[in-house]
Amino acid sequence: EGHGTGTAVGDPIEAEAIKLVFQSHRSREEPMYVGAVKSNIGHLEAAAGIAGVIKAILCLEKGVIPPNADFRTTNPRIPADEWNLKFPTKAMPWPTLGLRRASVNSFGYGGTNAHVVIDDAYNYLRQRQLCGQHNTVEVPPAIESMLTNGKTTPDMTTDLNRGNDSDHHGHVNGGVGYELEVQPYVFVLSASDPAGIERLASAYEDYLSQTIEISPDYLRNLAYTLSAKRSTLPWKIYINATSLEGLRSSLSRLPVPARSSVI
Repeated sequence: EGHGTGTAVGDPIEAEAIKLVFQSHRSREEPMYVGAVKSNIGHLEAAAGIAGVIKAILCLEKGVIPPNADFRTTNPRIPADEWNLKFPTKAMPWPTLGLRRASVNSFGYGGTNAHVVIDDAYNYLRQRQLCGQHNTVEVPPAIESMLTNGKTTPDMTTDLNRGNDSDHHGHVNGGVGYELEVQPYVFVLSASDPAGIERLASAYEDYLSQTIEISPDYLRNLAYTLSAKRSTLPWKIYINATSLEGLRSSLSRLPVPARSSVI
C-alpha cells in the first residue's frame, strides 16, 4: 500500500524504493502488487496514513486486493514489468494461501516518513498458538472453490497446491516455508508451604489422568488461569509443557519449590 503522491516526481521515487526492497524476491509471474487508497478518496492530509492502514487491514481480512481507482497509464519512469511490480486495475483474490502480509507507506507533509508491516490476524495468532477475536477469512472465497484442483486464474499465477513452500518467491512480505516450533506453556503452582505445592500438583495429576479429551485451547487456558487468576502465595514452582502428556509427566516429578522474597 503506497502513499501515492500522485505527482510526476513523487510516484517514481516511491516505486523505485519499493523495487529496491522487493524486486529480488518477486518475479513477473509473481509480482509485488501495489495500490494506493488516495486513488479512491483523494488527499486526507493528517489522516492519509491511517487510511492506508485501514485499507491494508481490510485487504488482509477479506483476502481481496482492490483495484487502483481510475488507473489509466503507468508513469513512463516506472518500468513496472522490469521492477516486478503490478498495479491492479480490478479486484483480485489474494494470490497465495497461508500468511497474508502487507506493507503500508506514508509520507508526512512535514517530512516524516512512516512504514508499517501488517500480518493477517488469523495466521499471526495461529503461528504463535494464540487465540483472539478477528474478522479474517482463512481462505478467500474466490480461491476456496479452486482448492481441489490447484487451478489458477490469469491473476493468480501461484500453484494453490504448493502454497507458501520454501521455493516460493515471497520470503519478503510472504508466507513462511518451514514448520514453526511448538512453544511450551508455563504452568505456575503457588502455595503457602512446600507441602501445599505437592498436594496441588497431586490433585492436578489425578484430574489430568482422568481427562481423555481436551480442547485445543485447554493447555493455554490452564496456563493462563494458573499464572493470572490464582492467589499469589509465597512458595512456587513452574513447569514447562507442550502437551497434556508432558504436563502429567512433569507433575509426577516436581522441581524443588522456591520461596519468593516478595509476594
